[in-house]
Amino acid sequence: MAILIINRRDHAITPYESWLISTKQKLVMLSSSEYQLSYNHVVNNYEHMEWFDHFSVNGNVEKRAIALHKIYKFTAIIAISESDLIRAAELRDYLGIPGQTMESALAFRNKVMMKDKLKHSDIQLSPYCKVTSSLDVLKFVASHSYPIVVKKVDGTGSKEVAIIHTESELEHRLEEGFKGEWIAEKFVSGRIYHIDGLAMKGELLFCWPSVYINSCLAYMDAKPSGSYILEADNPLVKRLNEMVNQILSYLPCPEIIAFHAEVFHTEDDELILCEIASRVGGSKIGITLKTAFNIDLMKTWVQMQCGIPISWESVEREPRTISGNVLVHPGKGTFLGPPETEYPDEIIDFELLASSNQHFNYGRNCNDCLASFVLIANSEQDIEERLLAAVDWFQTSMKWDNGEIIQHA
Repeated sequence: MAILIINRRDHAITPYESWLISTKQKLVMLSSSEYQLSYNHVVNNYEHMEWFDHFSVNGNVEKRAIALHKIYKFTAIIAISESDLIRAAELRDYLGIPGQTMESALAFRNKVMMKDKLKHSDIQLSPYCKVTSSLDVLKFVASHSYPIVVKKVDGTGSKEVAIIHTESELEHRLEEGFKGEWIAEKFVSGRIYHIDGLAMKGELLFCWPSVYINSCLAYMDAKPSGSYILEADNPLVKRLNEMVNQILSYLPCPEIIAFHAEVFHTEDDELILCEIASRVGGSKIGITLKTAFNIDLMKTWVQMQCGIPISWESVEREPRTISGNVLVHPGKGTFLGPPETEYPDEIIDFELLASSNQHFNYGRNCNDCLASFVLIANSEQDIEERLLAAVDWFQTSMKWDNGEIIQHA
């Protein structure tokens, strides 16, 4: 008996052998060759490991999973990256392994299917339509006017997202066409919140909302992006948690699910669903929540799927501090080096992601950044001010050449 791990993360982020040390089952990993070096020092903790180039599209991953199942009799398939959720679900269905099914994975991964399942519920949605041709977009604009948003139905990292405000912007976007499946939505004006947590058998085990700084599209203009958790007495906490609980009740959830939902809060005090994913939130959301609640969502989610008992006594029910994170996105130019001065005391996690003399032409997606920070404060107002001050410190102190001025929010 064994656990199959489909991996595309560095060992520093996903030390599976440490997380699953209490299991008596063997560990088998199929992973992107990009991360092989990071696992070299722990190969003896795995029964079997294989590495694949072109991991996202390499069908030999599935071929080897099927062959290895005949040897090891997998009881669980672990896949934490959004791009692998469908792959893992297909394998579970084919091999008869418990966990998230294809029906469930598609309901969370395909934005049109997701909203089709929710459109007759009491969850508020922005008008939308499936797009397979330019004509679909033209008809949608004729019915709903500008502005609209178009994006891939299974897009990740806020890539290939366009907000279209005018006829000229539409004409420019139409030049590219729409290959594959897309979704068009009426643009919603409002602040965006994300809600992250874990549920089991329909019961919320952990759930808490955060509010974004700017939006996930801020990278397009070299503005910072990030988020911070809400204070316990913020009235939106209860409303957002209840909304997510309702959404999960309408969708085909696996027995154990991690979720990352995004919701608009409009000036009219409406809550409108943007989307929900069946995974842990990315970027620095995990460490932000761990700082405030003493819970490692990724680790806990993996352990739960492998049948390891979880102790919830140490998890805080309300935040013990107000934590937040921010990403500094690049503009157009060359990064020559980080600030030489000490970073502010409130920063508890700082990660430099750019290399000296690295050239940028803005970010490619919402995770493409020069540096990231996690900070703590005593209130929502303080944390937002401190996050933006940290961005200002980095941008005004770093060495940057031949680029446009990078503005902070």
